[in-house]
Amino acid sequence: MVWALDKGSAHITSSTGISFVEIYVEGDELCRHWIEYIDTGNSPGAPRQITLTEQELRERVGDSNKNKKLRLKIFSTGQGEHEIDDFSAHVNRGASMKLPGGRIGYKGSKLGFSQMEGSQPQELILHSGSESHKLLVCVRVYHGFALDGLEFVYADGATQLFGKKGGKAGGDEFFLDASRRAEVIASFVIRSGAWVDGIQIVTSTGRRSPFYGNANGGGQHTITPPRGFQISGLYGSCGPWVDGIGLIISR
Repeated sequence: MVWALDKGSAHITSSTGISFVEIYVEGDELCRHWIEYIDTGNSPGAPRQITLTEQELRERVGDSNKNKKLRLKIFSTGQGEHEIDDFSAHVNRGASMKLPGGRIGYKGSKLGFSQMEGSQPQELILHSGSESHKLLVCVRVYHGFALDGLEFVYADGATQLFGKKGGKAGGDEFFLDASRRAEVIASFVIRSGAWVDGIQIVTSTGRRSPFYGNANGGGQHTITPPRGFQISGLYGSCGPWVDGIGLIISR
């Protein structure tokens, strides 16, 4: 995943390690510039987190391309692939937001095309990330052959819904260990292509929920915040079902 945490730079994370990045200059069909991260001699294995700056990328493509749009393809050792259509736009516009309590939230890259008929933007800031008395105890997942919605349930009975209550009646519930706030959501494993096919929840203790939705649709992505950050919300879009999803994180 790609996180624009500082203006002009992006932090890129992968649970399996980052293999290489292809850099495409506007108008290029073939890749002429790239960065490799495996077998460099600096450290064993592939890094799970890297930082790329716009300045570094501009230097690699040369002065003749300094004003052209840069498109990146990021490849993981687990055969995953993620694309940033316009690196400069991603790291310089609309990546941060103010959260309740004055903290700054950062939007990671989004999965899904958000192009289904009737698709509408969605944004949800989790109560548990901004209100200390709000304890998240359960995630209710609505799904059928795709992801319809995620409902976050708190100890006081309050709920928050991302997406809609479609698919299986009543959804499926995945409970967190609420004793002493022992367990929180650490990451999501998501299958997606044009829309969000399915999702799995991974907790801070390493527990995994069942896979909800279509476990074979689209490509698989694991969304984990960079070190030192927590999940504070979700954003994306929903049409007949969820067709776009990304995380909002904060320090």
